[in-house]
Amino acid sequence: MGTDDLDSIIANSPVDLGEVVLFTRGERSWRLTVPKDGSLPMEGLLPAFIEWSPGPHASTGQQDLDVRLNKVQLTHPEPDRLRDILKTLKVDHLAHVTAGQTALSFAVETPKGPVILN
Repeated sequence: MGTDDLDSIIANSPVDLGEVVLFTRGERSWRLTVPKDGSLPMEGLLPAFIEWSPGPHASTGQQDLDVRLNKVQLTHPEPDRLRDILKTLKVDHLAHVTAGQTALSFAVETPKGPVILN
């Protein structure tokens, strides 16, 4: 999840998002939250957070394949806790949360029609 203030996200997070690691490629650099064990919090349902260096977005110049994300669905046995964490991190508007066995799915629109990716 992109942010302009990674330090604030980490400071206000109710869960450990991991350490901040600096990456570079060419003239671009970015800071990314990386949990020590490599597992994202809440059984993988919370995103890693990224703060890009100033400049054009990394996707600039990429070919548009006409694929659009319509919905992110998060399913977790503790949906209220997950919703609260997402709200605290100010990303609750990005996903729909339901109760059940942990799962992640994406609804996308493609040139060939809608697709659900699990």
